[in-house]
Amino acid sequence: MTAKKNRNRRNRKRFLFAAQNGKCAYCNKPLTIRQATLDHVVPKCMGGPGTRDNMKVACRDCNCKKADKPPHVWFGLLMQGLVA
Repeated sequence: MTAKKNRNRRNRKRFLFAAQNGKCAYCNKPLTIRQATLDHVVPKCMGGPGTRDNMKVACRDCNCKKADKPPHVWFGLLMQGLVA
């Protein structure tokens, strides 16, 4: 990754982190900026763009569990309590 892409990614992460009050978008767990990961809501493999509108800050655990699931599947699993 180039220095400019790294800088843009850090800025995007900071913006989203502040917009979400430092909490995981999925489990609402409080995070530090170092713990926060960027997640594509609509996975890139499903045509999701790499834009801020398609990204959320998530804890590593939720981001790994969501993996490349489409949003409706992931949110369904969360609502049914099938992922912890």
